Amino acid sequence: MYAPYRAAEVAANRLGAQLACQAGYDVVKGAEVFRFLSKSPVYPEREVRRAAVLAVGC
Repeated sequence: MYAPYRAAEVAANRLGAQLACQAGYDVVKGAEVFRFLSKSPVYPEREVRRAAVLAVGC
């Protein structure tokens, strides 16, 4: 997969989505923010991060 820090980034996205869901936010709409991120060699791909958030499934 990714280097450990990249896996941690995806896990943080997932955790943030879980907390947002519990707080009543729409994580599907929130996941749209990833389409605005530029490609970066440091962070995981936008679609990987978006998929992690959408997998929460409120």
